[in-house]
Amino acid sequence: MGEQRAAGNRVERLRDAAAELARHDSERDIFEYAVDVVQDLVGGDGCVVLREAEGTLVPAAARDTTLHFEATPLRDDEGVAGTTLGGEDGKLIDDVRADTDAAPRRPATRAALSVPVGDDAVLQVVADRVGAYDETDLELAELLADHVEHAVERVRYEATVERERDRFAALFQNVPDAAVQYRLDDDGSPRIQRVNSAFVRLFGYEPAAAVGETTADLLVPDDDCDAAETLYDDVRTGERLDVEVTRETADGPHPFLLRSVPVWAESGDVTDRVGYFIYTDIGEMRERERELTRKNERLDAFTSIVSHDLRNPLGVAQGYLEKTRDGAGDHLDTVAAELDRMDRMIDELLTLARQGELVGETTPVDIENVARAAWSHVSTGDARLVVADSTTVTADRDRLVELLENLFRNAVEHGSTDSRPKPDESADHGTPPSESDDDTSTAPTVTVGTLHDGGFYVADDGPGIPADQRAEVFEMGVSTAEDGTGFGLSIVERIAEAHGWEVSVGESADGGARFEIAPGGGE
Repeated sequence: MGEQRAAGNRVERLRDAAAELARHDSERDIFEYAVDVVQDLVGGDGCVVLREAEGTLVPAAARDTTLHFEATPLRDDEGVAGTTLGGEDGKLIDDVRADTDAAPRRPATRAALSVPVGDDAVLQVVADRVGAYDETDLELAELLADHVEHAVERVRYEATVERERDRFAALFQNVPDAAVQYRLDDDGSPRIQRVNSAFVRLFGYEPAAAVGETTADLLVPDDDCDAAETLYDDVRTGERLDVEVTRETADGPHPFLLRSVPVWAESGDVTDRVGYFIYTDIGEMRERERELTRKNERLDAFTSIVSHDLRNPLGVAQGYLEKTRDGAGDHLDTVAAELDRMDRMIDELLTLARQGELVGETTPVDIENVARAAWSHVSTGDARLVVADSTTVTADRDRLVELLENLFRNAVEHGSTDSRPKPDESADHGTPPSESDDDTSTAPTVTVGTLHDGGFYVADDGPGIPADQRAEVFEMGVSTAEDGTGFGLSIVERIAEAHGWEVSVGESADGGARFEIAPGGGE
């Protein structure tokens, strides 16, 4: 009965040890506790836990009641420990002097138990008396070793998880794209749990302000709610997404490539639906695409102009030249005018085709001063310039002069009331129009003045531009004058946009055309 009670006490001690091992959070503490417990369970004069390290067995924890125990490192294939390492069963040795594998480092040792702890450790307990241990002692030592192995595995797993968590946290914080960790609410709304530094920088919300909010409430523009709800329907199914969206940033709506990574779908844990949204800024890419589209459109227009529109004045000039050669009249002035027109078209095409920025360094510029300089560069005939008032604008002076030159040229070309028939440029190439000796015209007055918001205007008293044609006058190649190039107003618009200005056309007080250049509207 006493032996049964003793056995029961040892089993109870083993259960307590298993529970205690679950509370230790480091391998060292586990091994230190194991060597204490094993001596309580089976007795002995010393014990040690040996761990494999680079081909040797080194002590991780040791106890020696006689204070003379030596845990000298062994090779991982040496001694009883070497034969036990990585095995499935422990070994009971009644007398180490009779065991061919034994290589005791402690002379007094006579009996031993050696049991594996996982694949890389061994638990040994020794006694100075032959036959000190029996099979029950071995079984208890093996059971303890199993508990120690599980405790070590738990600690290692937790350490691995912690390392991965730290690595992921570092990655999450340092990824260059804005990132959100979300959890789906009961109604399926993605609610923010965590944000990274790029999110704070881009969207303008500190973590304390973002965490707890839904991404729909915080980031989705009002006019994009329906599209966002459709996207969230796919998120709720656990689908990985790569879609282009618009989200509200600190600087306003902005395009993003949104990647949705549903972690719960990959892990199968539908009770905790956690995932990540990664927002990649594609604004610059979209702008490059738009710029490429604009350049391609200009190239198409240039191709059309060079292949067709330049042929019209060339055909007229060639036709009049042939008539002059045939002695039918002196049309050299007309030929010269058409060639001048072609020269202007080529100059303006080159302006429109410029690569890079149209605007260089900007400085304060007086409108009256620039207007009079531009007027002196244009063949205005009897036209008159009036500067109603002046203001100072910040501009690239050369480009502003060029803008006004084109507006003045447009006013003179379109504003003169001329009864002389113009060449029919829709006629076959090389065929001149009929002549007329009548040549009466009225030159326009062109007025430059300022706007209340700091902009300026150029107005004339000519026939004006019909309301149904105003929307297209800035398109390349469009001109209401029979000898116009159709590029001047396109140049005006491009120079204005490059300064961050808006240009619009309306009717002047005299019924002519009025062009207003106002701040704002730049890209």
